[in-house]
Amino acid sequence: MTQQNPAAQTAKPAATNRRFYSLMGFVAVSMLSAIALSQSASAGTLKINIDGMENIKGNVMVAIFDHADFFPSKTEKAVTTAMSAVVSETMTITVADLPPGKYGLSVYHDENGNGEFDRNFMGVPSELYGFSNNVRGFAGPPEFEETLITVTDDQKTISIGLE
Repeated sequence: MTQQNPAAQTAKPAATNRRFYSLMGFVAVSMLSAIALSQSASAGTLKINIDGMENIKGNVMVAIFDHADFFPSKTEKAVTTAMSAVVSETMTITVADLPPGKYGLSVYHDENGNGEFDRNFMGVPSELYGFSNNVRGFAGPPEFEETLITVTDDQKTISIGLE
């Protein structure tokens, strides 16, 4: 009768477990890579041409919204925001990796650089501002639906004039 070495019996399952876990690790990494590639492949780029800056100082502030409840002033709830120092009367801001969808944009020239949309004592804006589709509201901001633009997985260019 032949006796088998107990150590030899346990060596095979350990090697099998290592191969199994290596294979599972490879599958997991492959799946995560595929998800990351599919997400980046389905993102678009929005190029925003902004004109009307009267003074070459301060910053231009952009907020991109996907929900009417937050538009146009709750920038902390925006999908994304962008800021750039004003270097000319016409500026271009590019927002990359924006998921396809419908968005409303608000833009203002923060001329004094305080990070706030300033108003006078009567509540009237004292800094230049604008919205996507160049719409204006009557005695307040326009309706969110009027500002909606569609972003796909390609590049889209829009223009916003500040007043």
